[in-house]
Amino acid sequence: AADDVVYTGGDDGVLKAHSLGGLVQLRSLTVSDQPVSSLEYLEGAGLVLVGGYDCCVHAYAPQRGSVVGTLEAHDDAVSTSALDGEAQRLVTGSRDCTVRL
Repeated sequence: AADDVVYTGGDDGVLKAHSLGGLVQLRSLTVSDQPVSSLEYLEGAGLVLVGGYDCCVHAYAPQRGSVVGTLEAHDDAVSTSALDGEAQRLVTGSRDCTVRL
């Protein structure tokens, strides 16, 4: 279950999934050649949004074990991302001092 998994990202651009129950790494995937700067799990969509120093937001699908889409979002590192639940819009923030919908 998604409640039993925690996702981490680091300076190596690798997204890792860890089991909380067994305290073991379940999977790792290089999403970028730049550091990961933000993670957001979208429970309803079953996606993990991975923001990075590559100025992109990568959509990782845990069930498929792969990145299913990449959005070139900003001119600097993506520092946050969220899905507006009502309007189903992606909202991102960046170190370039912008928020984008």
